[in-house]
Amino acid sequence: MTLPFGKTSMTKELELEILICAPNGCNDAKIVLDALSDVDLSDKKIIILEFGPNCTHIENPRLPKEKVEHRLFDEFGDIDMRRQSFESSDAHWLVYLEDHALPYGNFFVELQSYLDQEFPADAITFYSKNGTPHSAGSRAVYNWVWGESEASLFPNKPAPVCSAFLVKRESAVAEIKKRGGKLHKGELEMQIIPELIRKDNFSTPRQIVILHFEDVNLKTAIKAVANNGRITGNLEKNLLPRQDWLMHMLRRYFLRSSRIRKLNSYSFIDSICLELMAISGFIGVVVGRYFGIGKAELELAQAHPEVKI
Repeated sequence: MTLPFGKTSMTKELELEILICAPNGCNDAKIVLDALSDVDLSDKKIIILEFGPNCTHIENPRLPKEKVEHRLFDEFGDIDMRRQSFESSDAHWLVYLEDHALPYGNFFVELQSYLDQEFPADAITFYSKNGTPHSAGSRAVYNWVWGESEASLFPNKPAPVCSAFLVKRESAVAEIKKRGGKLHKGELEMQIIPELIRKDNFSTPRQIVILHFEDVNLKTAIKAVANNGRITGNLEKNLLPRQDWLMHMLRRYFLRSSRIRKLNSYSFIDSICLELMAISGFIGVVVGRYFGIGKAELELAQAHPEVKI
């Protein structure tokens, strides 16, 4: 008997899948694998999500081969990789990471403590530290994407970040069924995860932190945020109503920069960069809505160079 999203009645459920999005190939995920080499994998599995032609079948000798899977995709783009991997998962909980978002400090100790509490939330996103603070471009992307999730804001609940999160599969499936039963591309990150996070009124926060690397110059940062906006605008064409959409986008992008500045103190340059991120993201989302996704997924990946520490 086949159950929804690829589960079978004969499949023994994993407790946790750790899914690493690496569209440029597993070589970019090797530092993340190093960070996972001391994790107890007895009830866990690591899955690297990658574009097939980019896979080099990299291995980490400290990780059991049977616990690491290279899952290859025919199309480039981490959003669809997350969608397909969620649909085929057999795990109770799923953790999604990027190839440039590394578990930091006692990440898995804190994560296990969180899951062991009486009322863990059905989904959470993580706190963060900036691993590349040396350039204006790196800071611009970090402040824009992670500004409402900075580790210094603990114990405030971190704002949702669509590329790195924990989700209880059963709860997400229930939410998907309420919405019609089919998981659309981008819906998991843009609607399901934020909705599950909003429903949490009982869990006790833990300082679960990732170290984010985005070693880019300001020009690349602007292009990256614009491409991300273009992807978002294209996907949300099917997820958001047309009425009042433009005003919704204006509020989303320009109120966001204001909220971020209120949470932390930024230099004049970094404040200007936040406004540049808002402008480029807004232009990107409008272009994506009305002119399609183009090559935005490929161009966005260019802002994710190999992680070097």
